[in-house]
Amino acid sequence: MESEKELKGQVMNQMVNQKQQAMELAEHMDKITLLEEALSTGRQGGGGAKKPK
Repeated sequence: MESEKELKGQVMNQMVNQKQQAMELAEHMDKITLLEEALSTGRQGGGGAKKPK
């Protein structure tokens, strides 16, 4: 059986991994939102000046 110390280490690793995945997901969601906004303004006839990167 694994020691309590090993189990705690595994739990910490899982928490760190989940936090990282959540941050990556949030980043993707932001990009999707920006794309959707760009598409919707594009459909409304030009949508004005594009934002410089």
